[in-house]
Amino acid sequence: MPKPRFHIMRSLRLQLKSGYLKEEPPAYAFMKRYPPLSKDNTLNRCSMNGKEEAGRSVPYLDLYEKAVAKNPLYMDEKVYPAYWQNEPQALILAKKQYEFMKDGFDEESAYDKAVKYVNEIENNSFLELNSALATLNERGAQASFLSDQSISQEISLWREKLSTCSYDELELADQGEIDFLIQTKILKWNEVDRERRMKEPVFVLQFEKLRKTLFPEQQSVIDQRRSQLKSDMQQHWFTFNDAEKSQICTAQPFYLEDYLQILKKLQLRPDLSRWNVLERESLDNWILDTLAYKAVTEGNSNSKRFQYLNDLRLLYFPMIRFPALAKTFTVPTVDDMKRLLYSNDVGYKRDNGKTFVKRFYRLPNLLFPKETFAARFRLQTAEERLEAIMQGDEGGLLREMSSAGISEASLPEIRKQLQEYIQDAALGMPNYDTVEQANLYGSSVSTLDDLLNDSFEEGEFEQEEDEDDDDEEYEDDDEDDEDYEDDEDDDGEDVDDDYEYEESEEEILASEEEARLVEEFKNAPRTELEIEKDIFYDHTEEGCKQSLETLEDVEHFKTLRLENETMARARMLRMYEEKEAARRHREWVRRGVWLDKMPMPSSPLR
Repeated sequence: MPKPRFHIMRSLRLQLKSGYLKEEPPAYAFMKRYPPLSKDNTLNRCSMNGKEEAGRSVPYLDLYEKAVAKNPLYMDEKVYPAYWQNEPQALILAKKQYEFMKDGFDEESAYDKAVKYVNEIENNSFLELNSALATLNERGAQASFLSDQSISQEISLWREKLSTCSYDELELADQGEIDFLIQTKILKWNEVDRERRMKEPVFVLQFEKLRKTLFPEQQSVIDQRRSQLKSDMQQHWFTFNDAEKSQICTAQPFYLEDYLQILKKLQLRPDLSRWNVLERESLDNWILDTLAYKAVTEGNSNSKRFQYLNDLRLLYFPMIRFPALAKTFTVPTVDDMKRLLYSNDVGYKRDNGKTFVKRFYRLPNLLFPKETFAARFRLQTAEERLEAIMQGDEGGLLREMSSAGISEASLPEIRKQLQEYIQDAALGMPNYDTVEQANLYGSSVSTLDDLLNDSFEEGEFEQEEDEDDDDEEYEDDDEDDEDYEDDEDDDGEDVDDDYEYEESEEEILASEEEARLVEEFKNAPRTELEIEKDIFYDHTEEGCKQSLETLEDVEHFKTLRLENETMARARMLRMYEEKEAARRHREWVRRGVWLDKMPMPSSPLR
C-alpha cells in the first residue's frame, strides 16, 4: 500500500480548525496566495490508438496540439489551475473532434465538424449579448437580469459615480469592477469566457454598447466634454487661420423651396448654354449669395474663388456636368425632403413662409450620393493616385466607397464619372488658366465669370502653350527602319500573330476546380459573428472577400486576415489585462491576501 503523501496546507487548515493552532503562522497568508505545486498524474497523455505510451492517459491531447498548430489564434489561450473546469476553446474542439472520430469520422472530417461546433458556441454567445443589449434598450430597468436586488444596488452605486465623470476617467480598478459586474452577473461568463471574448474586437464593441446603455449617466458627461472640446477646437481654428466666426456663413439664408425650384429647371434644361443671360445671372447670383461661405469668397485670389464657386455649382447641380442624370433623377417634393432631412438628423424650421435649412451642405450627399462621392474623391485624391486607380488599382476606391456607405455595385458608374472628370478637366482638377477654359457654359460668359474677370490682374493667369503644334510632333516616316519581315517563316509561309493558345482538358478541369473552390470559399455559410467580423476587418484589408478570383488570392486573404486578427486581439488583450490586474489587486488587498513583502521566517535558519 503506497504511503499517503503529506500536504502542508491541508495539515495547517485542520490544525487551525481543530484549535490545535491558536493563530495562523506568519507565512500562512503567503502560502494561501501561492500554494505549493503538486503533480497530477491524470494529466499525462496517450496516443490516439489507445495504447499507452510513456504513461499517457489523455487520448485527445495530440488533437489539441494539432488544433493549436493549425489555428495560431488558439496559442494565446491560457489554462488556469484554479479554473480547471472551464476549458479553453481549443481543448473543447479537440475533445469534440475525438468524439466524432470515435463515431467513425476520419481526422480531417472530424476536425471540420468540431470547428463548426465551437464556432456555433461562440455565435450563440454573441447572439445572447445582442439579445441582452436589445432587452436593455427596450425595457430598461425592467429587464429580467436586473431583478436581483444585489445587482441593482451595485449598479446604482456605479451610476452615482459615473454621473460626475466618464468611464474612461475612472481608475483602472473601477473600470475592471464595472466590466466584471456585467460579465459575470449579467452575461454569466466564466473566467475563461471573459478572457477569450474580451480580446475579440466584435465582442468588445457590443460589450461597450451594453455598458453605455446600462450606465447612461456617463453619456451626459461625455456630451458636455465633447461640446467643450468642440468649442475649444473652433476657437483654435479661428485663431490659427486668422478668421472670424462671422465669416463662416453665407450672405443669404438657404431655403429649400428655392433649391428645389432650380433643380426642376435644370432637370428640364441641364444644358446651360441654352439658358439666356438673365437666367444664368440669376443662378450664379443665387450660388454666390446662398451656397458660398464668406470665409472663402472674401480675401482669396480670383482663381481660388472661381474654383470654389464652380465646384459648388457642380456639387449641388451635378446634372450640369452629367446631363443624362436629368432623365433619371426625380425632383422630390418639400414634404419628401423634410422626411429625408429628419431621418438623417438634419434640422429645419419655418422662416418667412419657407423651409430654412442651416446645414444645407448635407443635401448633395443625400440627393446625389454617387455623384457627390465621385466629385469629392476626385478633389481630395492626388493625381498619381487617381491615375493608378483608373488603371486598375481599385482597392483604395472600394475602401473609400465602403466608408462612405456606397454599394460596391456602383463601382462601374463611379469609375465612369471619374473617367469623365479626367477627360474633361486634366485629371479631374479644373483648369483656370484662362477665362475661356474656365467657362463651362460655352461661348457666353456668365455673370459670375464677369464678376471675377473684372478684378483680374494682368499676368495672374499664364496662357498655356499649344501642345498640338505640328512642330512638336515627331513622326518617323522612314518605313525601312521599322519594316521587319518576321511575319514569314523559313518556307515563306505567313505566321499567324493572333494565334490563341488552346488549353488542354486537364488545364480546363483544373481551372474549373479552382473557380469552384474560390466560389465555395466566398459563398460559404457564415454565422452572425463571422459576418460581423468580415464587416469589422474589411476596411483593413486590400480589396474585399467577394473580389477574390484565384486560390492564391484566397491564401493571401487568409494570411492578411490572420495578421489583422492577431494584432487586434493583442491590443484588446492588453486593455483587458490592465483592468483585470488592477481589479484583482484591489480585491486581494480587500480580502487581506495581498502581501507587500515576503514574510520572514519565525525561527532562525540553521
